[in-house]
Amino acid sequence: MHLFIETPSKPDLASDATRADTGLVATAARLGAEPSASEPPLARRWSGNLLKLTAEEIGAFEGGRVIVNSGSLSDDLEALDPRNWMAPGLAALAQHLDSLDAAARATGVQLLLEPCSRHILHDAQVTGIYLNQFAGGPFGLALNPTALFEPSMLSVREDHLQRIAEALAPRAQALILGNVRLDEQPERLIPSEPGEGVFDLSAVLTACLPCLPLETPVIVRQLSPVTGPASLLDSLARAIVSGSSR
Repeated sequence: MHLFIETPSKPDLASDATRADTGLVATAARLGAEPSASEPPLARRWSGNLLKLTAEEIGAFEGGRVIVNSGSLSDDLEALDPRNWMAPGLAALAQHLDSLDAAARATGVQLLLEPCSRHILHDAQVTGIYLNQFAGGPFGLALNPTALFEPSMLSVREDHLQRIAEALAPRAQALILGNVRLDEQPERLIPSEPGEGVFDLSAVLTACLPCLPLETPVIVRQLSPVTGPASLLDSLARAIVSGSSR
């Protein structure tokens, strides 16, 4: 099992296929190694609303794995839109993935959907329904456990984390360790740097490792190109070594 770090590309250094205005960024250089310009990234990330991704845009990805959100029926990806949690949300996602299937297969792209509490794949149960219908083709799962939390869940975070890990980690093509912090106006959880949020990412990783296939990469998500705290990365690496010897 390997630990990777996701670092956003600098727009002025990006190629045409990775410019900031496409939302596509290089990601996941292996921990302790310098990224190679000639070596393809482990995955890329597209940050727009999945329901607005077109077949033509998939062609610009040039193959490989692309991490995407699971879409929202709201124009604001951060909004709490109850339609995402009801049947119309999942139906819209399924219909849209069907429309992208041929383009993804033709270009060798695999879209790894990253669930989030405010998007269509908002919990473990709904994500399981998606996997039962689409897993095995050009679609998969990038599991970021902390993205499935709302503030009301933090008081029993260990229980929620355990359920998420048991249900989804065995089926994930990548485990993302992203952190979140509390924003009180309005009350919500928003992404933070890995060492600055409300979660101990070593504990998140430890909860997931017993359920995670050994070949599944673990990606530490950073919001800026600056390398995360060495102490955090060391503790995550030790957790992987300990978990891999189980």
